[in-house]
Amino acid sequence: DYSRVLDVLPASGEGWRHRGAARLAWAQSKSDNHEARRLIAAAIVDLEHAIGLDPYLLDGHRLRVRALEAWDRCEGSGPSPGWRTLIARADLELVQGNYSAAQPSYEEALQVQAGDRGSELAIGASDAPLHLSKADETLLRNVHYDLACILSLASAGRDRRDAQPKLVEPNQAVRLRDRAIHHLDEAVRLGWSDRGHLEADMDLEPLRSDSRWVHLLEKLEIPAPK
Repeated sequence: DYSRVLDVLPASGEGWRHRGAARLAWAQSKSDNHEARRLIAAAIVDLEHAIGLDPYLLDGHRLRVRALEAWDRCEGSGPSPGWRTLIARADLELVQGNYSAAQPSYEEALQVQAGDRGSELAIGASDAPLHLSKADETLLRNVHYDLACILSLASAGRDRRDAQPKLVEPNQAVRLRDRAIHHLDEAVRLGWSDRGHLEADMDLEPLRSDSRWVHLLEKLEIPAPK
């Protein structure tokens, strides 16, 4: 009984993962759609809690994708995945170091969430009204932050932090930095406030020579380096 284990070890990412996996398997055995949905929802909560405790818990990410895909099927959303499912797929790629594979899923998730697949301008449009739960706001904030990191590295010719840099055409590098700054600004607008992480994150190093970096720090009331 994983619930009893979690009563004793509430900070065990593996414990939450195991209970989430059990609930997902149980849901798949149910013919009653209402009961299946209840168990899938509970599994998603468990798996997201497991990932919160251990962000690099690979099996937790894989199961979260499966659970969200199962939720989409229960909801009858058709062949197109929901935006939370797209984020889960991108997170799985990111924790495996596949930054370039994560990027399109993150961007599609933002388009779907904004309700406009056909317009790139819909991605994180800063004047779009947001009516989000706190959990969804946090999810979108992290997506914008992760996209900023991916695009920042891409502007320096890297598709992951430890990759050897490749030559990037100067105008392309500028466009990538512009997009990275935009997403970082969106993350801050949505409540990103981990100042120490922002300053220490080496994925953002290519942005620190940009004058807009200083303005971003000022929004967070972080003294800019002199």
